[in-house]
Amino acid sequence: MKIVRLRTQNFRNLPDREWEFDPDFQVICGPNEAGKSSLLEALLVGLYGDATSSDSRFIRDRRWKSKERILVAMDLDMNGDIVTIERDFENRKNRLTLGDKKLTSKDKIHAWLQDHLPIQSESAFLETACVRQSEIHSDVRSSDLRNQIERHALSATGHDLRALYEALASEVTNCGKAGRPAHRKTLARSSDSKTRFLRYK
Repeated sequence: MKIVRLRTQNFRNLPDREWEFDPDFQVICGPNEAGKSSLLEALLVGLYGDATSSDSRFIRDRRWKSKERILVAMDLDMNGDIVTIERDFENRKNRLTLGDKKLTSKDKIHAWLQDHLPIQSESAFLETACVRQSEIHSDVRSSDLRNQIERHALSATGHDLRALYEALASEVTNCGKAGRPAHRKTLARSSDSKTRFLRYK
């Protein structure tokens, strides 16, 4: 799954616009109060929100002093198929569109997303795939920042990054010693699960 497009309306300090994302890798940077955290929150609302909810969180997401409710829509690339999710809080409607298939029941949308999203809940997303700015200690040295982010991202997986790195390094060393192409391919395949955690290398 890849998030390819996001549309926001009346959402915090974000302008009403459509946001396009790189299909391979996206870095969002900017000065304080530029809207980085708001953009992340909009993604979370799009994936896991419920436009019929009366949760005050979604009221707080409105632009300051606005009475109009928020709207978040996003396009996901799911193995080549484009899925559109819309959370229209003004009209209290959730919609999911995949080709000719349209779902409007919040329970059916939730069930479909549970079956198709790689991370099924917002809490799991926040524990594994996301590090919020408030979770990074401001007094940390830049050299320790990477370790802090890695520890946070792996905390819910039960994996130890150092152990993964050492196991992968050992397999690479063994692969080099083996000298046989067929053996190298087998070792490379066996290390795939570890390389998922080491893509930054």
